[in-house]
Amino acid sequence: MKMEAAYEDLYDNPATLTESEMSWFETICRQCTEAVELEEDIPIYSMNHSRLKGKSKEAYGIIWKAEDQTYITIDTYFIHECYESVFHNAWNVTFETLEHVIAHEFAHLFYWRHGKRHTEKTEELYARIKNNMEESR
Repeated sequence: MKMEAAYEDLYDNPATLTESEMSWFETICRQCTEAVELEEDIPIYSMNHSRLKGKSKEAYGIIWKAEDQTYITIDTYFIHECYESVFHNAWNVTFETLEHVIAHEFAHLFYWRHGKRHTEKTEELYARIKNNMEESR
């Protein structure tokens, strides 16, 4: 799988993530992966989720599990929204961070179904990510 940069804006106009947005996304993904120290390498890709079917088209992040491959995708428009919030003080309409969504998807490796244990694992992984980022400043 390769990274996607295309998305539709709020008015359904085609748009593309900038090089700065993609670079920032890749940096955040690397920092999150390093912080949680998983036993296996789980790649994280950008993907335009709006082209998916059903509830998946609204997801900020999705973990995909196949027979021999597991990977995470993060919606391209969500990446753009997060970037704008962090670097241009745009209003975060989702009230969610990229790091927290990645932690949420990683938590599915431990607890597939949403519930108390999944929520606790998400928060544990998110705390590790935040601590690692603060230490690396």
